[in-house]
Amino acid sequence: MRILAVITLSLSVFLMACDKQEAAPASVAEPAAAAPTVEQAPAAPASSQVPAITDAGATETATQAQEAAVEQAQVTVEKTQAAVKQVEDKAAAVQAKAQNNAGAVVNPTYIEGTHYEVLPTPVKTITGNNVEVTEVFSYACIHCYHFEAVAKQWKNTMPQGAEFVQTPALFNKAWAYYARIFYTAKILDVLDPVHEEVFRAIHVQRQRLADMDELAPIFAKAGVERDILESTFDSFGVTSQVQMADKRVREGFKTAGTPELIVDGRYRITSGLAGDHPTMFKVADFLVAKVKRERGL
Repeated sequence: MRILAVITLSLSVFLMACDKQEAAPASVAEPAAAAPTVEQAPAAPASSQVPAITDAGATETATQAQEAAVEQAQVTVEKTQAAVKQVEDKAAAVQAKAQNNAGAVVNPTYIEGTHYEVLPTPVKTITGNNVEVTEVFSYACIHCYHFEAVAKQWKNTMPQGAEFVQTPALFNKAWAYYARIFYTAKILDVLDPVHEEVFRAIHVQRQRLADMDELAPIFAKAGVERDILESTFDSFGVTSQVQMADKRVREGFKTAGTPELIVDGRYRITSGLAGDHPTMFKVADFLVAKVKRERGL
């Protein structure tokens, strides 16, 4: 029995020693289980950087899309502007054509009593269906000489349906003499070359042209011989036209100064009313258009 007890005690000690040796590896293995936690700690920032890269890409894409939208908007604006300009150009062309057909641009700023006046009694015109624009002038008038260049320019561009007429004023004997020069040149069909030369001789060369010796060279340049000049100058035809002009200017137009324009025998335009010579013809354009509208032209 004592031997059995000893054996049993020895066996128990041996078993306890074995249990301690098997438990030791389990305690050593515990640090290994914690290792993954230590290695994964630095990896967390790496995973948090991935959304940052993704956000930067999205921002760049959005910027490119915005730039593309802006470019497209600019293209659309340019196309719209081009279309508007094309419409405006067509409208301007239509307006210009309408103005050309009408003969003048109607300017509402030209007011009766301010820029022109109405004659108390209309004077019969001599241009048929055309709208008469008469210049009352004299070769003796320095203002008429200056007016001539503006009148010449206007005649080249005057409204369709208008007709320009020149009528000399006869305020005294000297002016009556110059009126004979005008109608002599007109009857001999040399008015264009003689008209300007007479103005220049009087106001530039300071010639009075008071006799045939001074007057004949001017007509000679236009191909008129002196004997024809003299016979025409004193003819019944010239005398009749001078008398009619005097009556028309004095009794009809009641002209007080030169130069002036009479439109359609009804409207008077002076530099005092219009302001200057070029504006006189702008007012004339306005009145020509007015008369044409009244006639349904």
